Amino acid sequence: MSEDPGTALTDDAMARFVVCQRVAGWSDELDQALQSALKRRKGSKDTSDEVIRSVWEVLGTFNKGKFGSCSKEEEHRVVTALRRLVRRARRLEGHLLNDPEALELAYVEEQRKRLLARDARQQFADERRIFNRHVADADYAYWVARRWWTLEEAVTLTYGKDPRKVVWGDLKHHRSFSPWVRAYQERLDLVQRAARGGEISDPVRPKDFARWANEHDLDPALPTELVELATGKKRTVRDSDHIHHHTLHAFYAVLLGTAIWKYGLDPDYDPDKEGSDAFSSLRHDIGSAGLPVSAATLRKHTKAAQKWARAEGIKLKRPPRVATP
Repeated sequence: MSEDPGTALTDDAMARFVVCQRVAGWSDELDQALQSALKRRKGSKDTSDEVIRSVWEVLGTFNKGKFGSCSKEEEHRVVTALRRLVRRARRLEGHLLNDPEALELAYVEEQRKRLLARDARQQFADERRIFNRHVADADYAYWVARRWWTLEEAVTLTYGKDPRKVVWGDLKHHRSFSPWVRAYQERLDLVQRAARGGEISDPVRPKDFARWANEHDLDPALPTELVELATGKKRTVRDSDHIHHHTLHAFYAVLLGTAIWKYGLDPDYDPDKEGSDAFSSLRHDIGSAGLPVSAATLRKHTKAAQKWARAEGIKLKRPPRVATP
């Protein structure tokens, strides 16, 4: 169901959206066919023979003759299946329209699931693009040896990527459906604003950019190796930033346990080879609590947590399957 952001969403539209999501086999196309059939057969019941056959005729028009001539037996099966489908859809729609609170809750939940599924698909696609492949990893020594960086090169290096292979001119074509590219664009805008404000030069010296980036606590932060090469000194950790190993391991346990038991992460998940929608779901819920964190950050710490668990000989377990009635 498409929504016009400039108009208020009606209860009918909300109910139709929920029905399309929750009734297997129902769709916008079927809903339109039913509405058209009811207009043509005024006064008829939703599941009457004339309305159901009219739905079938409209569907045939939508599908360019897909519902052509068939045997009486086949026609009976189609009409019976359509009637059952219409009955289920109208029953749910009626229930939702009679309970405004249930309608609102159902609509919000289905929109949430749709957005999570979209985010998961986008994240999964991102993991296979050039900027997430090892061939795009930057040679820090080479780039630190350059006396100046363009702002775009500097931003690309903050992600540990080679500016010769990861270029904004190519990336911008993916910004409407790539979370990574959108994050890159936001960081590029931040750096360009800093240059316009006189905080850094354009182009910028590696050492000056590393200092500026460290002061602004970028997430993800600049790769440690890049900072050390650019500044000529080992990166120090402030006392306030230090996490005792017992605390860190407790964090790892909470992260892995929650991701596996509450968000469906496979205990055998390999972050270097596959994607998982668990991170998008977890990121969404954490963000809803007012604690923004990227899926990439969650994936990075999950990878570290898995490494810790293996070193400790911990066998990660799946939640028990719940038998369906």
